[in-house]
Amino acid sequence: MAGPHWYKLLFLGLVSVAALPDPSVHPAQAAFTADERKPAPGPVQPASVSALWHDPGEISALDLAFGEGGPAHAPRSDAIFFFEKEDLGGSSTKFYVKDQDGVQWLVKVGDEARGETAATRIVWAMGYFVDEDYFVPEMHVSGMAKLHRKSHSIHRNGTVTDVRLKRSQKGQKKLGTWAWADNPFRGSRELNGLRVMMALINNWDLKTVNNKVYGPKEAAQKDASDHQEENSSDVEDRRTNSSPQISAGKRNLENVRYLVSDLGASFGRTGGFSSRSKGKVKDFAKDPFIRATTPETVDFVMRTKPAGILRVFKPHYYRQRSAMAENVETVPRADAKWIGGQLARLTPEQIRSAFLTAGFTPKEADGYLTELQKRIAELNAL
Repeated sequence: MAGPHWYKLLFLGLVSVAALPDPSVHPAQAAFTADERKPAPGPVQPASVSALWHDPGEISALDLAFGEGGPAHAPRSDAIFFFEKEDLGGSSTKFYVKDQDGVQWLVKVGDEARGETAATRIVWAMGYFVDEDYFVPEMHVSGMAKLHRKSHSIHRNGTVTDVRLKRSQKGQKKLGTWAWADNPFRGSRELNGLRVMMALINNWDLKTVNNKVYGPKEAAQKDASDHQEENSSDVEDRRTNSSPQISAGKRNLENVRYLVSDLGASFGRTGGFSSRSKGKVKDFAKDPFIRATTPETVDFVMRTKPAGILRVFKPHYYRQRSAMAENVETVPRADAKWIGGQLARLTPEQIRSAFLTAGFTPKEADGYLTELQKRIAELNAL
């Protein structure tokens, strides 16, 4: 007998949602835990903020075309690259190469390459530590192997286009990861400024696995016996899923750096699986920046919280994505204004160069400049 079919459609929809793979169980992402909740209001002491932030000096004089590594660490125009191994961590196509000078680079291609390079420039200019990333329109890789992950940027003759190159630092190793909600800098102006920066660039992938702690190799080797880590490289950490979190008072913070290492999910639209984007200026311009304010705090927009039904069918994923939104909420108003004042010292030419050297077109660079100037003005109007 014919009748309404809405309940059947609802049932099928629920089954479909439950059957979807849970992105949170990927080995590269499993370090995100329930501990990544809303940051506590009180600071954790004692820790030198110099491990997270340093005074960038005269911001208007910084070179955003080259960023953290400067021109001295940029890949040579005549560089010869040799394939080493694929990196299956995360979701982007990545692999390691080494140039004729013995420098190792992590190659990333895809929709994160441009946005991540530009993001490192802006975040670095504010005094935060970032990876030494460079955008290369085209490179050739000798001995290029067949990868598990395909990409239109990788061609049969070994040519690779639209590349983000991350330089590996000699004498430096990964010591672990740090969580937004539990770290040595909780409650500090500098950490709150970094939270604002993530909202400013629309980085919707705020997972612990993306937050790295780097230090001298000696410290990593000593730590290996304590944590039984086989290797501190990204590949091995993801494979074993045993990357330790670094807590206050546990280490000598001299020459140790805390940073957001993966900024690829930036400069697009925040949202759910089907609506979010990366490196799309039209999407970035449509997203609002500040969601709500009180006399003491500011909530920024981060539309990562899933539909409520996933609380039942995908509880871990629901908690994961909800925590990301909470990371940019209840930021002290004074701290938001502080980072806004820092950002206001950037010149239009600096901002444009950050995007142009990251592979964006002049039209796209102008679009990002306009939107960032609006957001910076909102911070300074608080």
